[in-house]
Amino acid sequence: MVDRSTNPNLRYVDGTNDRSIEFVRNEIIPFLRSAPIGSEYKILILDEIHQYKRDAISPFLTLLEKMPSKSIIIFCTTEGDKILPEIKNRCFSLRFNGLNPEIIGKRIAEVLNESDHEPFTLLAKEAHGSFRQAWAFIEVWQESHTKLTKENVYLIVGAVPRAERNKLWKALKLNNLKLAQTIWKTWVGKGANPSKIGGHLLEDLIDMAATAPNKAYWQKPLAVLSGARLINSYDAWLPAIISIAGLDYPIKEELDLSNLGAYLYK
Repeated sequence: MVDRSTNPNLRYVDGTNDRSIEFVRNEIIPFLRSAPIGSEYKILILDEIHQYKRDAISPFLTLLEKMPSKSIIIFCTTEGDKILPEIKNRCFSLRFNGLNPEIIGKRIAEVLNESDHEPFTLLAKEAHGSFRQAWAFIEVWQESHTKLTKENVYLIVGAVPRAERNKLWKALKLNNLKLAQTIWKTWVGKGANPSKIGGHLLEDLIDMAATAPNKAYWQKPLAVLSGARLINSYDAWLPAIISIAGLDYPIKEELDLSNLGAYLYK
């Protein structure tokens, strides 16, 4: 184990806070260009590299073209699609799989001296294998001063339980677009995250597709929904969900979507 606070050859930088061009020029570049002390290499770990804007990145570019032979840079991010191409094209990329949610859940329960790890495991599942995101959820929960249960995990992560999501599907099955809109707005009004809801609705559709008699019909709805999943917006998500209701899938007959615009945007 290496202590970054005392080892002169290792530096950790949090890109969320230290991302100015002055910091890069005055702190990072001199560190990488100086010779290691009592070691073979100097190592810089720059976390949240996607937070860096183009002006702060520019000093890195010349350095990356002619890296000092005794220096190593490790860029870390949880949002690789946001890294500027000037950096991405000059690096070797490694993608790590998320941790097993049960491992995260048990570890968090252990740290917090909680005997029941199942709610924490469910919360970790919503973090998609990211310990950092799971702990961010924990901080939200701690501010609520309530006991963590399976029921309130969904509230904490901004999601909606399957039983509640079924209400939206039933409204679509009944061709009741106004009710579908009301259900959606109620969820969001209570603090649910549109992107998180959409991710779960996508999972619902994938489950339906697994038993669908005609799987060809599922190509378009899953593509539509996957695209909307990237947008944290009511205006993107609900139209995507409702447009799928006009296609042939197991839970309903065709719907009349002629007044869709009036329902969504009035």
